Amino acid sequence: MSMNNPGGTGGAEVPESRGNVVGVLHELAAQVIAAGEGPRLSAPLPVNLPMIRHWAEAMGDRDPRYAGPDAVAPPAMIQVWTMAGLVQRGERPRTPLDDMLDAIDEHGYTGVVATDCEHTYHRYLRPGEVLTSATRMADLAGPKRTALGEGYFITWLVTWYSGAEPVADMMFRVLKFRPGERKYPPEEQEPHPLRQAIVGDGAHRR
Repeated sequence: MSMNNPGGTGGAEVPESRGNVVGVLHELAAQVIAAGEGPRLSAPLPVNLPMIRHWAEAMGDRDPRYAGPDAVAPPAMIQVWTMAGLVQRGERPRTPLDDMLDAIDEHGYTGVVATDCEHTYHRYLRPGEVLTSATRMADLAGPKRTALGEGYFITWLVTWYSGAEPVADMMFRVLKFRPGERKYPPEEQEPHPLRQAIVGDGAHRR
């Protein structure tokens, strides 16, 4: 099973006009890619029926396989199981990918937009399974000139495991770009005039 949102790493090549920044970033990328997977991160809770029910209801998914005592987990909710939640419980271990993203930011490429996401599911998950996930960097492309500004496309892969068994994978790609400066001040606009409105009871309001 797979889900695709193709975007690619399109954009015109730009000259190496920023000293040795290009070489430094690509050298670091090669090291991070060679490092392979980062540490395994454990899901805060096992796969469980209440979360399956909440997700299916929120998504409007009435597939009978996701309901009842023998329910399986919807494959598309794979990321839900390892999300940290709103309250952090301890510090997340750093991964080699963090070093790459920090370096990109330090060189001014602080803007970010997701361009691609592809999931691959190997099997259904059942309540009680405890998952871990591991991330590894796959590619750095750039610098490129894009409509958002000069930037780099960074691709990484996440694998989810149940024990030692891979159960799902995700390819994720972002564009990290150097935010452009506004060349012209925004046009001044007259405030939108308030108009009389008539509501259901016939009353007039402003």
